[in-house]
Amino acid sequence: MPIVQLAVALRDMEIGEEVEVEATDAAFLADVRAWSRLTGNDLEELDGGDVCRVRIRKVDPDAEQDEDE
Repeated sequence: MPIVQLAVALRDMEIGEEVEVEATDAAFLADVRAWSRLTGNDLEELDGGDVCRVRIRKVDPDAEQDEDE
């Protein structure tokens, strides 16, 4: 459920704000990468291991994305 919690947290955030998430779910690393690609939000930091830590920066969903990213 960390991805669901992340999506809920981003709803109330302003563009450019960041949130840090820690998860012990083995699937979280793959899930957060896919979620980031699908939503366009920036995956700022990724640290795998027993506890996966990520930092996500909320982006403007209406802004054009650079296809090289």
